[in-house]
Amino acid sequence: MKLLRSISNREKNPVELFALSWPYLVICVVLLGLLFAFVIGRPDFAIRGLVIAVPGIIAAVILTRMYRTWTKVENKDLDTGLGQRQLSGIFFILYALTSVVVLLSPVRPWYYFVMMSLLYSIIFIQILSREVNQSLVLSEVMLCMVNLIYSFTLKDHLYYGATDILPHLFMSQVTYLTGHTIPEYLSVTYANFPLFHIMISEASYLLGLDITTAYFVVAPLIFTIVVLFLYCIFLRTTKYAKLSLLSVALFSTLSTVVYYEMYMITRVVAFVAFLILMYLIYKNSEKKDLRLKILGLIVASFIVVVHQVSTPQIIAIMILFLVSELLLTRLTGLRSKFHDNNYILLLTVTFLAYWFYVAYSFTFLALTSRANNLSGELTIKQDIQSGLEWIFIYQNIDTMIVTFFVFIGIGAMFWKYGREYAAVFTMVTLFTLPLYLPNPLQTLWQTMTLFRFDRFMLLVSPFIAFSMASGILFLFNFLSSRRKEVLYSGLIVTILLTGFVYPSLIGGSPEYDEVIASRTYFYPDELTGFGHVFDSVPDDSRIYTDTPSSRVFENRRFSETDNLGIKYYRIESFDVSNFTVTNGYFILRNEGVDRGLVFDTMMIRGADSLEWGNLSSNLNSNNKVYSNSAIDIYEAVP
Repeated sequence: MKLLRSISNREKNPVELFALSWPYLVICVVLLGLLFAFVIGRPDFAIRGLVIAVPGIIAAVILTRMYRTWTKVENKDLDTGLGQRQLSGIFFILYALTSVVVLLSPVRPWYYFVMMSLLYSIIFIQILSREVNQSLVLSEVMLCMVNLIYSFTLKDHLYYGATDILPHLFMSQVTYLTGHTIPEYLSVTYANFPLFHIMISEASYLLGLDITTAYFVVAPLIFTIVVLFLYCIFLRTTKYAKLSLLSVALFSTLSTVVYYEMYMITRVVAFVAFLILMYLIYKNSEKKDLRLKILGLIVASFIVVVHQVSTPQIIAIMILFLVSELLLTRLTGLRSKFHDNNYILLLTVTFLAYWFYVAYSFTFLALTSRANNLSGELTIKQDIQSGLEWIFIYQNIDTMIVTFFVFIGIGAMFWKYGREYAAVFTMVTLFTLPLYLPNPLQTLWQTMTLFRFDRFMLLVSPFIAFSMASGILFLFNFLSSRRKEVLYSGLIVTILLTGFVYPSLIGGSPEYDEVIASRTYFYPDELTGFGHVFDSVPDDSRIYTDTPSSRVFENRRFSETDNLGIKYYRIESFDVSNFTVTNGYFILRNEGVDRGLVFDTMMIRGADSLEWGNLSSNLNSNNKVYSNSAIDIYEAVP
């Protein structure tokens, strides 16, 4: 505290004072949070809080030492004795090996992710080196993203994620066959927000591929272009290539990003458009160009029509940028003002007008459903249960490393570059930390499910990556200045980064997300069984099955169904523990139980469980009309 008092007497910069107070603020908040968990009688919350508490306290200690002993920041270069050509050669050899592993293995093995972590380690070493080829590094990052996506989505199974992919494929199919947007009867939510389905149907037409293949080929490529726009945003505003490269490389490894780059649905497309709009805003601030403004108007309109809920969330993020700029302008005299208020007004007016005058059916449904679910009592999410806290820590090792570097990045960036525009990104990170890092806000059903705060995680991930990159560079330079051994410091930082990348890639990958979640893809034999249903089961039949499988068959009839030859069924709900199928068809995925089979009322995990035994005993084997290694189909005649 002596350091804080001495500097406060000498320097009146409020941002620097906040930076010096940041370590003590982190420690106080951590201790109060742990104490609060015991006060409310939930010690498991305190254990979960260690994900933030442990790295937060370590980061605070390092920051205080950094403030006391580090007077001049010098950017160090890592010299491993290998040049850019040798490092890139090693990268492409290892990259080829990962491709061989993918081709030879039915499911990506654990050592595939080790190899991918090593690829990213090579990228990090290149970025920290003296000579760095920016175009080559960006290409390597994008190649790693493409590898991670296609190595899973182009296999012979069907990845469905949180099941939204399945109805989106159906709506794209309808758009393709009819030549116009889907009728409102099929989906009130998406009938007035059709651009994603138009895009997939156009891709199918132009490439000559079926809808499903076109989706899995084209959608990931759209996501990878985010790297280019994000890099340009950071480079144009900070003028620091090393920080910008490291930010986009880290962004591509965040578990949230790894998850969404494969789960490419409407809100992800809106996120891509958001970053393109940010790029156009910053580019236009440097060079006033009418063409850029027109492009900005087009992209802003695209965001409004491609996904409903993303627009107000994007507006909220843009307002945070505006507030951050205004605060830093007033506190530090920040000269640069990149953000354009007109785009915020445009988005706000456009989305309100569109919601209430065009998509009024969706607006009424959205407002009434949330109003009906609001209650005076806050509800903890069902998956936040006592007894799972140690599993939670195991699943969030990467989050601990992110927290460590982000806390260092926030404090150090405000301390040394509070008057530079980079501090704006840091302040946005500070405001959005509760939307990304685990905290009490993320335990509530009202915030995370009802009002979809969980979807903010992707929107704020670029700025989390920026502050994380800042923390890495500051720590690397600090260790190098203290020990005078750049190679040793680089080794420490690289080990930490590799330790972050591996669990992060695993955490965002469907094959290994098996501690709590059920399997999020169908096996080939399951798809064969579904094909039998479409070929043999009459239209309008009742279908009883688990929740993911039900979304395959929830095609609803509309005016053009018969002419287009689209199959349609009635999905029936039922009580798993006590039911009899009087008519219709029951579809049982036998291999789905290995990681948990989700029904409306419960999840059944394990073939030896009581629930699975009850379910199997209620099905009459005499009514079995189809069977293979993964699926059984029963017909119940009234």
